[in-house]
Amino acid sequence: MSVDIRYAVDGTGVYFKYKGVVTGDTLFESVQSVLSDDRLEKLEFWFSDRTQVTKFEVSAEAAREIADICKIAMVRNSKMVLQ
Repeated sequence: MSVDIRYAVDGTGVYFKYKGVVTGDTLFESVQSVLSDDRLEKLEFWFSDRTQVTKFEVSAEAAREIADICKIAMVRNSKMVLQ
């Protein structure tokens, strides 16, 4: 699985492009890398492109863990739109 994470030039957005097999670990790590970045407070949008994913292997437990860290991050930046 590969994920390409790019920030908008003006720093107001982040774009994830996932390819191949997506696992809970790689999804968690990619999300955590953005949530721990100093640019988080400036983000207004977060887009995820999964059109090239061939298999999504994320357990319910991993999805809950990701949701939990996202909830915490939204306290730091409540204006960000996740899509």
